[in-house]
Amino acid sequence: MGDAFEEIFAFSSVKKNTYLTKLQEIQALENQNQMDVENDDDFIYLGDCFNKQWPDFTHSQYSYPRKITIKYEYDKYELRNMLCSTLEKKQVSITQRIQKFEDEYKQWEKLNQKEPEPNVYFGRILKFEKVFENQSDTQSTQKLSNSKQALYLDFKEDQIPKKLNLSNIENEGAYLYPGKIVGVVINQSTDKELEVNKFLQVYPEDMSIQVEPSNFKNYQLQQRQDSIVMVIAAGPFEKEGKFGYKGLFNLVEKIKKKQISCDILMLLGPILDVQNQENLDKYNFEYEEFLELILQAIIEELPKVQVIVVNSTKEINTFHPVPQPPLNIKVEQQKKKVQVENLMFVGNPCILQIEDMTIGIINEEVISEINSGSEKIGVQKLNKIESALKQIIEQKSFVPINPTKFPCDLSKQEFLDFDQCPDVIITPSHFTQSAKLIDQTVFINPQFFQPAQQYAILTFNGNNELDIISRKIRVDFGKL
Repeated sequence: MGDAFEEIFAFSSVKKNTYLTKLQEIQALENQNQMDVENDDDFIYLGDCFNKQWPDFTHSQYSYPRKITIKYEYDKYELRNMLCSTLEKKQVSITQRIQKFEDEYKQWEKLNQKEPEPNVYFGRILKFEKVFENQSDTQSTQKLSNSKQALYLDFKEDQIPKKLNLSNIENEGAYLYPGKIVGVVINQSTDKELEVNKFLQVYPEDMSIQVEPSNFKNYQLQQRQDSIVMVIAAGPFEKEGKFGYKGLFNLVEKIKKKQISCDILMLLGPILDVQNQENLDKYNFEYEEFLELILQAIIEELPKVQVIVVNSTKEINTFHPVPQPPLNIKVEQQKKKVQVENLMFVGNPCILQIEDMTIGIINEEVISEINSGSEKIGVQKLNKIESALKQIIEQKSFVPINPTKFPCDLSKQEFLDFDQCPDVIITPSHFTQSAKLIDQTVFINPQFFQPAQQYAILTFNGNNELDIISRKIRVDFGKL
């Protein structure tokens, strides 16, 4: 066993971690998976943080002084509905989404004393790769792209979808993609086509955050004891073709030695990646048993850190499409009917309440799919990433696009939508690590842990007079 390997697992526990020892035995067989440990503690990207006026507690030696209140509303009796899927249920789900959007718009129109728009249609955007032979090519298809793609509007009633003619759309433009629920004002309609005048907006364009109160405490007076620090890492946690999880346990080691401050460690799956199934099959472990082994080792090394595990469609221990229930895994203490307070499994997507902050999580590359599948008409005020992020807010759905490349059952739309937008939404993607404020929601992309061993750190500063949660949040990014 090499020096680098022993240094990784040179934890300062007085109690022997038998689960970590088992992992060491497995890692010893991985003679091609060598990684040098960096002793340099300067691994936080200070320049790339969000709300950097807040004090930096990422290296603090102190922890949150009391138990953190984390609420996750998941009714196990709803599992049957989550796992039940039919074509009829999918159509009902689409109809309900369209009706909900129509109701919200009419309510917004009434509250804002707007005159009702004439000739309004509500429906869902469809995209076809070519124009049907009995339909003429219009200027709208040429305007969209050089390819022969056309957009259609699918109605809540049992009607044939109509093609959208966008050649005379107003200057404000549109951001469209398959599955988006929209309201359109039309100039004229035929049996096969709608000439669009404009798309309706339920929300006002100016969603700027109000000015903070003048009696607000100085940012620098905020104390570590008033703040919650959460480390966010998204799998896969091992490179394809490799095994052993040295990088993950290097992160655990730095948290344990307080080189990285952490009250909550959020691990977005996959922990056991389906891409690494062949490597796992070399060992005498069941998949579920090995996942238990990893989690048991982590919670024993970090007994004062709350560990949250988010399910993934790439997790080898699950077969559910999105929306996914929490992983049904029990560590050793739970098998003995002993409550484990610092380990929590949550579904995908999900919404957590951590103290005063709500956090939404969708552990799929939704933003990449919205961005690649979108058609942009006219001038866009936001860049491509921000425009894609905004769709989650506008559609009030973690998965507003349909179809998706990742496994997703859209007949279970009630588990994908939300009524009130969370304060924070975490969604990993291959785009650069970022924390962006869209309207009043902070979107965090921690990137994927491998191959660069990247992660995000969210600091929630609770003890102050600010009412707007996004003003209380600082986000930093790190790399081992």
